[in-house]
Amino acid sequence: RQFHQKYSRAVGSIYIDKKFVDDPIAIVDALLRRFPEGVIRGFAGLHLRGFKLLDEGWVPDLSITQNSSTVATVIGKPIRRKAPEVYFVKDRRTVSVQQAIKDVLVKMEFEQQIALLDFLVRQNPRLYAILEESREFKGTLEWVSHFAESRPESILRVRIRQAGILGFEPQVGVSVGGHMRFVDLGNAELQVGLEYLGAVHFDNAEKRAQDSDRQNELRAVGWVLIEVTWRDLKEHARWLD
Repeated sequence: RQFHQKYSRAVGSIYIDKKFVDDPIAIVDALLRRFPEGVIRGFAGLHLRGFKLLDEGWVPDLSITQNSSTVATVIGKPIRRKAPEVYFVKDRRTVSVQQAIKDVLVKMEFEQQIALLDFLVRQNPRLYAILEESREFKGTLEWVSHFAESRPESILRVRIRQAGILGFEPQVGVSVGGHMRFVDLGNAELQVGLEYLGAVHFDNAEKRAQDSDRQNELRAVGWVLIEVTWRDLKEHARWLD
């Protein structure tokens, strides 16, 4: 009983300490003990390279050969696929960063794909050039910006562009009294901005006060600001009118 209180089964007869069940690398290391020729893919492959992902409850994937024996897996997900091109990162076998991102994006809707790519490119701006080397990202990268500061802002940008409203860019800088103030998503020519209000704006009085001061300064120099909440984004049908 004490053993099962402290350890969780990962695959077959291999167990890991429960304090590591949310660590993707600990999970794939356990899977690699059972499948030593396995290749780390997807979320775990990105995590291995130091990237953070959005909070989706990602399951670490491990690519194994098609003739590997079937073993019950409790944590993580072995995938039987043709052997991918292998790279070594921190002494572990993994796929290219492009392939790891493809593994993740295939499970997501387009606006969520852009939100994730914005997030990844913001962590490492050089990633954009790396992805440009792959033709499969060509159309998608036209929508990506490392200036977006949150997933809702990314989704908002995608929604208005899909609606045919162009000219809005993330984090547009405006000079106000010798200081720079930034609009979440703005059209500098029209002086119209969209501001996303997340939970932090309602739970943190100081943050809300700072945003109010910034918005009032922007309005004073002629900007029209429209506030958008998560409910606005959640009700997708409203964007189809």
